[in-house]
Amino acid sequence: MSSPKPSSEGLLHLVYSQIQQLMQRVEVIDDRTRFLPKLYDNVDKIMGEILENRQERVFMGHTLHDHEERLTNIEDRWK
Repeated sequence: MSSPKPSSEGLLHLVYSQIQQLMQRVEVIDDRTRFLPKLYDNVDKIMGEILENRQERVFMGHTLHDHEERLTNIEDRWK
């Protein structure tokens, strides 16, 4: 025995309820991802500052090394 076929009205109701469920899920996804662009912008800014800081430390390291060499040369001359 086969189950009775649902009526057109029953099918429409089923499709409508599934569409509503999907729309609710889309709204949840929209709420969860709404702040992602701001997050990406802030992460980009932070990464830029980190890279800039690293480059500055390398430059300062070279500068300090140069100063150390110059001071050593001066001290050696005065000995």
